[in-house]
Amino acid sequence: ASTMTIPVLFTMAEDLTKMKVVVSVDEADIADVKESQTVNFSVDAYPKKVFEGILTQLRLNSQIVNGVVTYDAVVNVDNAELFLRPGMTVTAQIVTDVLENVSVLPNAALRFSPPLKEKASSRRGKTKHAKTNTDAPKHFVWILRENKPVKVEVEVGKSDGSVTVIKKSEITENNLILIGIKDQ
Repeated sequence: ASTMTIPVLFTMAEDLTKMKVVVSVDEADIADVKESQTVNFSVDAYPKKVFEGILTQLRLNSQIVNGVVTYDAVVNVDNAELFLRPGMTVTAQIVTDVLENVSVLPNAALRFSPPLKEKASSRRGKTKHAKTNTDAPKHFVWILRENKPVKVEVEVGKSDGSVTVIKKSEITENNLILIGIKDQ
């Protein structure tokens, strides 16, 4: 074969106790990302260990991977224990804000709508989902009162993708919030 590839025999590293991690930030999240923010990440080799670093550089050039625009962020990490090695894949979370003493709901509660049974004579066994008001940017959750779902309006705040801050609502901490229906 006329094409030969030369294998990498050595990767040189000056000091493994101080490393840089390059993470890709989605363009949808880039507005909240700033230098000097804390970054928590894990690697496949140590899935239960959480590493911490400081974001030191947010690069301006974008990359498009599978149709998604991302920006590279450089994170400085103290690796005194030498757990991290060059070339490891990381899963990172950049801490953009810390909110204390707030109420949160799982995002599934904001998407949930209980099924309503149609007339048994017209369509047996089929269910129809209750509709929420989509004209205004209002958010609703369903709670259980006297074993019946009740729709409650909530004012939402920031979200981390799995939970959302609730700024204002009639919900108390003793309410049961519906996020799904268990098959019987």
